[in-house]
Amino acid sequence: MADTDIEEAPPEEAAGDPADTAADDADGENAAAEAAPEGDANPDDGTSEEAAGEDGEAAAEGSDDIPADESFEDLAFDDEDEFDEVDDEVFAERKRKLILVAGSAGGTIAFLFLFMLALSFGGGDYSLRVSADLPPRSAALQGRAALTPGARGDGMNQTFDGPTGLTIPAVAATAFSGVPEIEKGEPLRPAPIRDMVEGGPNGLLPKVPPDGRMPWKVYARPFAGDSEKPKVAILINGVGMSQAAAIAAIEQLPPGVTLSFEPYTSELSEWVSLARTAGHEVTINLPMEPIDFPAIDPGPLGLFTDLDVKQREARLSTILGLATGYIGFVATHGSLFATTDEALKPVLEAIRTRGLAIIDPGLLSNSRVLPLSDAIGLPNARVDMHLDTVPSTEAIQEKLKQLEDMARAKGRAIAIAEPYPLTIRLLAEWSIGLPQKNLELAPVSALVKEPPVPETKASAEEG
Repeated sequence: MADTDIEEAPPEEAAGDPADTAADDADGENAAAEAAPEGDANPDDGTSEEAAGEDGEAAAEGSDDIPADESFEDLAFDDEDEFDEVDDEVFAERKRKLILVAGSAGGTIAFLFLFMLALSFGGGDYSLRVSADLPPRSAALQGRAALTPGARGDGMNQTFDGPTGLTIPAVAATAFSGVPEIEKGEPLRPAPIRDMVEGGPNGLLPKVPPDGRMPWKVYARPFAGDSEKPKVAILINGVGMSQAAAIAAIEQLPPGVTLSFEPYTSELSEWVSLARTAGHEVTINLPMEPIDFPAIDPGPLGLFTDLDVKQREARLSTILGLATGYIGFVATHGSLFATTDEALKPVLEAIRTRGLAIIDPGLLSNSRVLPLSDAIGLPNARVDMHLDTVPSTEAIQEKLKQLEDMARAKGRAIAIAEPYPLTIRLLAEWSIGLPQKNLELAPVSALVKEPPVPETKASAEEG
């Protein structure tokens, strides 16, 4: 089973609201049938009846989950300038469907957990070999490398050897209670936009259209800002591996907070759409090889220095096609890969070509992400501070104070944090008082710098 290591909420939590279950029973449908799409109805629909009539397309706009057997020409997309407002009822329905889907996965995890427990009490030497194919969307179901470290492959087929482990998140929805009410944000424009994607082997890939618009700007959260006020940006890292934490980050944090999802998130495209519906701009974590691999494993989609160019391209293509509507990547793990120019530069060039941005988490003093990005004209930003390395109230509040001071001194500052219950509560409380401190909460995209793209020899000759 390729998805044995998915991190999901416990089955009791993921099973959905009792009222929803009762309603499903009354309709004579089970929860699995309720979670499946019905015809062309899609909670992401941003298409008005008038636009549908003009285009002659009945498919729903804004859908990220593209069937593998549907041709690129038959897909319906969102026009950049027109989309319907997503109301609270639609938002709640989409969240309920995600919970139902996650509930099914949670039941599978619980069964596997009991199975592994029985094996451990049974004694004996055993190993489990899992061969996982990673087609367009299945890559998101491979989980966070809880299987034996050392996965290698051609970027599409991975093999894991040895004993396995399961990670069941200990965080329940009740852990996120007590968070202050936050003003809801306007939904961001639906994705994808027709002329900003192209078909790829692993899903729809972002592209720069002929008019030069950049996907990272188009999909970013709009931000005017006050030029006189210092700006702080918050990036929540590793969203999606816990259902409860993902919902809390989406619903309980201000819409100006940027959310970065793991590429191994189950139903990633739906979570990205849900986050954008709540007003959050989104990035995706780009797993890279660390120096201490296999003690720390970036997973089956990780970019390794010993992969050849085609293998790295295949893995990057898989990640690029997992969702639409994200602004770029956060380079994670990569204490080896991110310091190796020969392996890193082609990846950064591919990201630039797709019109995306790159975020350096700021962990490595010798990281080559920013220097190479500046050299090739890739939009980039670097995290200044990690808020919850020590996850205590006193430590996080002290870090937030340091972040404020840094923003006042530099005019801007970016912090990264994990979706811990304590972190989310403290960030929500802190954000309420920012106006009184003469500080502005900005999305990360507003603090991305745009280095000039170097002039190539061919373009120089044309000029």
